[in-house]
Amino acid sequence: MTSLIGFSALKITPEETHIPLGGYYVRYSTGVHDDVFVRILYMATGEEEIFIIACDLLSFFGRIVEQLRNRINYQTGVKAENILICALHDHSAPDINGLEGLNGFLKNTLNVEWFREIKVKIIKSAILAKKNATVGKIGFKSKILDMSEKLVINRRHPRRPLKYPLSVWKVTSNGTLKGSIINYACHGTTLNASNKLISAEYPGYLIRKLEKQFAPHFSMYLNGPCGDINPYLFPIKWNLEKVDLDAVFAGSYGSYNDFCSYEHTERIGEGLADQAISLMNETTTKDIEKIQVINEKIEIPVDFNYPNKKFKDFLSTFFIKKLLLKLEKAYNRSNISYLSFIEKKGKLYAKTEIQLIKINDDMLVIGIPAEAFSEIGEELVKKSPTKNTVIVELANDFIGYIFPLNEIKYGGYEVDGIPNLGGMLPGTYIKNRILKLFEKLSND
Repeated sequence: MTSLIGFSALKITPEETHIPLGGYYVRYSTGVHDDVFVRILYMATGEEEIFIIACDLLSFFGRIVEQLRNRINYQTGVKAENILICALHDHSAPDINGLEGLNGFLKNTLNVEWFREIKVKIIKSAILAKKNATVGKIGFKSKILDMSEKLVINRRHPRRPLKYPLSVWKVTSNGTLKGSIINYACHGTTLNASNKLISAEYPGYLIRKLEKQFAPHFSMYLNGPCGDINPYLFPIKWNLEKVDLDAVFAGSYGSYNDFCSYEHTERIGEGLADQAISLMNETTTKDIEKIQVINEKIEIPVDFNYPNKKFKDFLSTFFIKKLLLKLEKAYNRSNISYLSFIEKKGKLYAKTEIQLIKINDDMLVIGIPAEAFSEIGEELVKKSPTKNTVIVELANDFIGYIFPLNEIKYGGYEVDGIPNLGGMLPGTYIKNRILKLFEKLSND
């Protein structure tokens, strides 16, 4: 069976320099360090076709993804449910969510012209990716990186090694290397809030090195479960055995963020590229014989009733979260209204989706609509019915952080702060639904 694979990359850097940046608190760009892009992979067999779309942005709300899917479906014929759209969680990219500090919770602050421009370019890029498709083959390879590489670190448990693997997809056509897709888990935060330049962060350096090494070449990055995984920013010569890591990572990790710099951006991006190159040299490719896509709409109970909660935490979660979410749902007056919350019998639910894409019998892509903690990703990879499995976080929606229940006792802004929009249940709920879908994949 002939399989078709196509690529497209379009620059989405705004022409205007003074524009809100995503991530951290509200701040405006003063220029451009390096361009940001939308990159798209198209794959097709005789029976099925898919798009995987990655943008150098912070995140997408589900309602925006729905609009994009419908337009791409209309323009290309690819089924809306066969389109995965993700953001790389770039904290130095232009904001498309309109969450400008507290203003974004009170009124709609979305930059409409910039947002419209982004949507047009994503749709155009999808059209080009399908148009550019040629006969191709694909191969997969992965490995777990050692902590000694000093590329990432778990900011909540700094001495815990990351067991989520670096994965490489290798694409060839007529025996010639044409493209690569890289998946790993790392926050797009090598640059801190003091950075005012637009940048594609470490994935930009990764991609540029691969495309230069194998020119002409298309490369693409997909971010994995990095909810608790940060770039490694300590001086390389430091002996971490002598560092009080708990003190450095205390609070909102402010003192750790002091180490941020473009030197780290380049080092981590190109370091991951070197690891990917070694994997590609070991990877063989084959035809795509089968593509299977499963989408499941889910409704997750919003529950902030944490065990052993202090009174101040009760006030915070009740007034700031429960009340706020109900008000936004009722009045639909701000950017937070792009989140899909529904109410049933007096209880609030977060409405979102999970997506599975199976390629042949040995490759699985899992789209999760949140910033997932690495432990969730590691468990899903371990229990996956396929040999090669990658998690794509912030896929098709954004519902905040999701974490295992055992993380509640450690607290932290990811668990009980504003960025956690769904309470304590979404991590366990989403993980269990995906495990259930594994059974459907195995049976089909």
